Amino acid sequence: MCCISIVNSPTRYKPELKAQIVQEYLSTSQSTNDLSKKYQISGRRIAEWIQRYQLRGIDALKKRRHKRIFTTDFKLNVIDYYQTHEDSMAEVAARFDILTAQVSSWRSQFERDGITALKPQPKGRPSKVKHTKKQAHQLANKSELERLKEELAKKNQELYETSVKPNDGLVTGKVLDDKEFLNTSVSKLLSGKSNQVIGQEALTQIANQLSNGISSPIYEAANGAKYHYVYWLEGDANRVVEFVNDNKDVKYGQPLTAKYSATVVVDAEPGVQEVTSPISIRVSKVWNEVGGKQVVLTDPLKAGEQLTKGIDMSLINTKSVKQLLTGAQGTNISTATLNKLKENLPQNITGTADYKTADGNHYYYDFWLDSVNSNNTKYGEPVTVNSTASLKWAKKDMVTSEN
Repeated sequence: MCCISIVNSPTRYKPELKAQIVQEYLSTSQSTNDLSKKYQISGRRIAEWIQRYQLRGIDALKKRRHKRIFTTDFKLNVIDYYQTHEDSMAEVAARFDILTAQVSSWRSQFERDGITALKPQPKGRPSKVKHTKKQAHQLANKSELERLKEELAKKNQELYETSVKPNDGLVTGKVLDDKEFLNTSVSKLLSGKSNQVIGQEALTQIANQLSNGISSPIYEAANGAKYHYVYWLEGDANRVVEFVNDNKDVKYGQPLTAKYSATVVVDAEPGVQEVTSPISIRVSKVWNEVGGKQVVLTDPLKAGEQLTKGIDMSLINTKSVKQLLTGAQGTNISTATLNKLKENLPQNITGTADYKTADGNHYYYDFWLDSVNSNNTKYGEPVTVNSTASLKWAKKDMVTSEN
């Protein structure tokens, strides 16, 4: 019997459908979340279509017939515009009629490798690096686990030069609490008839199921440094064989031995306080058009404002977000952390403030969280999240008491 390989490919949407969804958003009180549920399409993608339409018209939603080739100058113009304006990546992408991912990729490449990274790459296969048989053998035998351990140790040494003397009582030969190391699968494999020897097959299965790369709680050293351990099952590529040999002839009901090595990872230097950065919502763009008509509010939002009301911050300040924004005071929040932050933020939030026109009609704003500023923000400093505010007509039962 042959098998079928299922490959996930990106969904392509017809221009007519894009235009229909955009018009529904602009002419009704439906939010991007409503339309996302209705059409089973990402709310962020719908938001991009709306932005493209508002910037470039209906042509921005049409399918291109030819693959575009971007010059180095064009890429530099995009990067320069993003860095010198307050627009989010999605807005810059819409302005230049490209994908948001392209803006992000070009910017990252330029920051990492300079202008060379933006130049067209030569076609064809890259030349292969030749190794001697001995080198090839060594590379083949170097396990992924070993590489990760070396990388962790290297990063730890690069980031912190603090001389940490652990004082949590961990010493060589100490028996650890097995709760963090065992999962449900291992627990099931440990059950059997009393006094019956655990077979080699069962020991092999147990070894393969043992957790690896486990992080301990954070401790404080005598000099004030914060640190934790990462536990690695000893033996690397041969760890299964070593575990089986160490527990040969062990019977059910008797303790098994699993040998772990502990790597110290420094979390904060001495005297450094851990703080959590607050989130500041900035309105980067405001759309006061409803149903194709411009609405004049008595007190509208303005581009560039920092939101101090009209949004439920509990939807943003979740536990996962606070964890990401907690670190050693004064140290830079990494780009990777900020990217992870964006993934944990809601795509769309319905505003809670009531906005009125002179004739007494009520409206509210729908906020899209577009991007997170990454200009060397440090832990403890506010992290700015850019949002686009789009005015929506409020039904009577939707009007809040907030002004």
